[in-house]
Amino acid sequence: AVKEVIESGRDGFIIPAGDSRQLADRIRLLLGDAELRKRFGEACSAKVREQFTARIMALKVRDFYRKVLQK
Repeated sequence: AVKEVIESGRDGFIIPAGDSRQLADRIRLLLGDAELRKRFGEACSAKVREQFTARIMALKVRDFYRKVLQK
C-alpha cells in the first residue's frame, strides 16, 4: 500500500482518492518549490537504498511464502 512506502510530508504526499483539489494544490506546491522537490527526491533515494535492497526484498518474499505455506 502507498502508506507503507510514502511518509506524507517527508518524501511525498498521500492524497485521498478523488480529492482533485488537494492533488492540484500539491502539484502547484511542488511546481513552485524546487527545494521541496529536492528534499523529497533525496528522502526517497535514501529510503530505497535502505529498505528495498535485493537482499531485503528477497527476505520479504521468502517470509511471505513461508506465511502462505503455513496456512
